[in-house]
Amino acid sequence: MNRPPASTGELLNRSWVEFKERALTIIAVILLTTALLSTILLIIGLMTAFSVPLLGHVFSDQAAILGAACLLAVMIPILLTGVIWSQGALLAVVVRKELGIIEAFKAGWDYLWPLTWVMTIISGIL
Repeated sequence: MNRPPASTGELLNRSWVEFKERALTIIAVILLTTALLSTILLIIGLMTAFSVPLLGHVFSDQAAILGAACLLAVMIPILLTGVIWSQGALLAVVVRKELGIIEAFKAGWDYLWPLTWVMTIISGIL
């Protein structure tokens, strides 16, 4: 307890060593979450672009718009769940050294509700 605090260079060296040990796992989690969320966003975009014209041929324009709104009402919570799950997985892999990619996503799922509360509180504050 009587030693001086570590220098900035020493802290950066320690951080770099930590990162090199787990870089592949961290990058894999980031890439998988990016692919997952991009796919969901693509589906939402395609549904938004094509659902009203396609449904408009079968139903009235108002029913087509209502159907598209219902599809979005289902897809947006799925997207938000994916965002929070991916943040939990990334947090888990950064904090716990022993986790692999699959274990990080399992731990991220366990953090889903706690992170939802935290992000809700942060959003309210902001």
